[in-house]
Amino acid sequence: MMNQERVIAYIDGFNLYHAIDALNQRHLKWVDPWALVASFLNVGQVLTAVNYYSAYATWMPEAHARHRQYVNALRAFGVSVHLSGFRDRPQECFQCGNRWTAHEEKQTDVRMAVDIVADCLEGTFDVAVIVTADSDVLPAVAKVRSTSGKRLLMVSPPGRFSRARDLQFSHQIRRGRIARCLLPREVIDNGRVVATRPPEYDPPQ
Repeated sequence: MMNQERVIAYIDGFNLYHAIDALNQRHLKWVDPWALVASFLNVGQVLTAVNYYSAYATWMPEAHARHRQYVNALRAFGVSVHLSGFRDRPQECFQCGNRWTAHEEKQTDVRMAVDIVADCLEGTFDVAVIVTADSDVLPAVAKVRSTSGKRLLMVSPPGRFSRARDLQFSHQIRRGRIARCLLPREVIDNGRVVATRPPEYDPPQ
């Protein structure tokens, strides 16, 4: 029997989220990352882990609540969720003097890059599927490509294929593929409902 190639996925959560948001079809945000990545695999490959990297925007209560539901759903489906945080950055307009607080996501892309290199060194995958259009992961990608026999499948979020071309994308996620890979309305784990799709994400009738 032929040995199967072990595949691990690394997903930049916000990069994927904002790309889907630009499609103006909110129900697509309730995407199942495990099913989405699995749809790219070939015969003889097995998906052994899916890693999702993101952070909670706690200053936006409604968005934060939806995100928590989504994270609960992902964990129930076997996705490993890695949450970082945001740093507050005071801003000021030098022309009008208005002041406000901006929020900068920190450590998410670094953590993903470190995990890719660490898993490569530990030999936990034969193929890595990396979903992002953020070129900040390029040093990690270049290191793995130049120092190992591991294969990297770079997958662009929808509408981001022309960005960060130095990542050498193999595929682009299209809306039709996302629509075929949605989570159920209620996610049940160990006999209880652990997540419910927000009404804002209900599919169109």
